[in-house]
Amino acid sequence: MAICRHFGNPDLFITFTCNAKWPEIIEDMRDKPGCRAEDRPDIVSRIFRAKLNHMIKFIKSGKPFGDVEPYEAVWRLLQFHIHFREPSVERLSVHLPFDQNVVFREIDDLNYVINNPNLERTMLTQWFETNVQDSDARKLSYVEFPTKYVWKNDRKQWSRRKQGRSLGRVAYVHPATGELYYLRLLLNYQKGSFSFDHLKTVKDVLEPTFQAACTSLGLLGDDREWNNAMLEAVITASSFQLRQLFVTSVLFCNVADPLTLFEAHWKSMCDDISRNMLNVFGLQDVSKYQDELRNSLLYELEK
Repeated sequence: MAICRHFGNPDLFITFTCNAKWPEIIEDMRDKPGCRAEDRPDIVSRIFRAKLNHMIKFIKSGKPFGDVEPYEAVWRLLQFHIHFREPSVERLSVHLPFDQNVVFREIDDLNYVINNPNLERTMLTQWFETNVQDSDARKLSYVEFPTKYVWKNDRKQWSRRKQGRSLGRVAYVHPATGELYYLRLLLNYQKGSFSFDHLKTVKDVLEPTFQAACTSLGLLGDDREWNNAMLEAVITASSFQLRQLFVTSVLFCNVADPLTLFEAHWKSMCDDISRNMLNVFGLQDVSKYQDELRNSLLYELEK
């Protein structure tokens, strides 16, 4: 989602698979009588990686181009990268004031834990701190920050990016969480904030809540936030989970126009229902039964 939001939808979805009959593999096996490709996952993984790198270079060259089943165990043992995503996406933590997670080991001295300032530092708190110290940082929202800065987890601080590129994505927050959800909305919009209070300050007025700040900025009222919540969830959620999210939003989140929200997302909420219709009634295609599908979905939503 972060990559699509920044660059738009992809033009290509490419799958690259290994072929045990590749000449390089066969040539290497000739020196090992009785040995087959499946007996040497180390060789296959190295050849696969070399060909994968060559393919990526070929695609990036702009020339015409032409699935992934490497031997995962050896691939990991050789410490090859599992994912090839460019640019990378930095998952940005989000939490309410004084509500961040503090991680320590059972054997750690509690006095050290309590007095260690790094344990209180998070991506979000240090975003505030970097904005205080660096005027250039104030030009970026939290979600834009990884494009120009790199998070150093060992030092718990942001540093200027010197190479590579990355996009940011604030961790998903369910709309029913209330203030945490509205805080996330602000982090996708506000730039250069120095603190949580500064984040919810609109036109020099400190709003009492993050929700009030969202309202003052016009981020609420047209159901845009609930529409975005559904669009984000559809990437990973099942149809049942999407139905739960829709019902929760309508019941507890002051959706202004539930019907419009339903019309925009009802098809993504009934994949399992259409599949059951195909199996139970022996249908070849449910596209002719849209009314029945909608009615079945409405019945599930009413449960």
